[in-house]
Amino acid sequence: MELNTLKTYIKNIYQLESSIYSQSVLKERIQNEISVLSSTPDTPFYETEKNPIRKGLFRSTIFFGRVGAVIGLVIGCLLNWKDAITTIIYLVCEPSELLETVFWMPSALKITMIGTAFGAGFGVLLGLEDGVSGTMLNRRIVNENHKILASNKNQRAVIARKVDILQSELRIINSALADSHRIVNQYYAMNVLAPKYQHNLVAVSSFYDYFSTGRTRRLDVSDNGADVGAYNLFEHELRQNIIIDKLDQILDKLEQIRQNQFMLYCAMDDCNQTLKKVGGQLAYCTDALQSIDNNQEIIRYNSTIIRQNSELQTWLQVIHS
Repeated sequence: MELNTLKTYIKNIYQLESSIYSQSVLKERIQNEISVLSSTPDTPFYETEKNPIRKGLFRSTIFFGRVGAVIGLVIGCLLNWKDAITTIIYLVCEPSELLETVFWMPSALKITMIGTAFGAGFGVLLGLEDGVSGTMLNRRIVNENHKILASNKNQRAVIARKVDILQSELRIINSALADSHRIVNQYYAMNVLAPKYQHNLVAVSSFYDYFSTGRTRRLDVSDNGADVGAYNLFEHELRQNIIIDKLDQILDKLEQIRQNQFMLYCAMDDCNQTLKKVGGQLAYCTDALQSIDNNQEIIRYNSTIIRQNSELQTWLQVIHS
C-alpha cells in the first residue's frame, strides 16, 4: 500500500476507534442512568394500628388496675399500720403462712380491691380515649397513604417517560455503534494492520501520531533498517514507559499524555467534550420530559456519527474497486 493511502487508512481507523470508544462510553452512561431510574423505589406506606380501641382498653386497664391495687394496698397498710407491722413480723417468722396472713388484714384488702377497681375504671376511660385517638390517627394515615399512592403512580409515570427518552437515544447509539464496528472490521479484514494492534485505540492513536509527524513512513521495519516502522516505535516507547497503554490509567493522567500521545489525548478530550454536551442535553430532555427529536445538539451528534460512518465506508469501497 502506497504511503498516502496507508496514512489515510490509519487515520480512518483512528477515527473509527475514537468514535467507537466515545459511543461506548456514552452508551454505558445512558444504560447506567436507565438502571438507576428503573430501580427508584416507591415511597413506603405508613402502617395503621389494628383494633386501637381494644388494645387501648387492655393496656390502660391492666396498667392502672395494677397501680390502683398497689396504691390501695399501701393506703390500707398505712391506715392499719399496727396490723401491718404485726403481719410483717409474723411473715418473717412463718413465711409459709403468707396466704393465711393476708386474711388477717381485711381492711387493707378492702382498700386494695377498691383501689384496683378505681384504677381499672380510670384505665378504661384512658383506654377509650387512647383507642379513639388511635382510630383518628388511622384515618389520617389512610388519607396520607392515598396521597402516597397517587404520588408513587405519578413518579412511576415520570420515570417511565424519562426511561423512554433515554432508550430512544440508546437505540440510535446501538445502531450507529454496530455500524462502526462493522466498518472497522472491514478495515482490519484488509490485513494491513497486524492483529496484535487491531481494536487497540492506544496503538492506533500512536501509529497515526507517528505518520502525521513524519517519524515513520511504514508499519514494519524497512529492509535496510533505516526506518524502524510504527510497530517498533510503539513497542520501544512502551518498554521505555514513554507512553501509557492502559485506558483506565490514561483517564487519570490526561494532561500528562498530551506531549507523547497527542492523538490519543485528542480522542479522550473529544470524548469528554461529547459526554459533556450530549450528556447535558440528555439530562435536560429527561428533566423536562422532552423528546430528543427536536434537540439540535443530540441531532448533530447522531448525524455526525452516521455521516462519518458513511464516508469511511465509501473510502473503503473506493479502495476495493
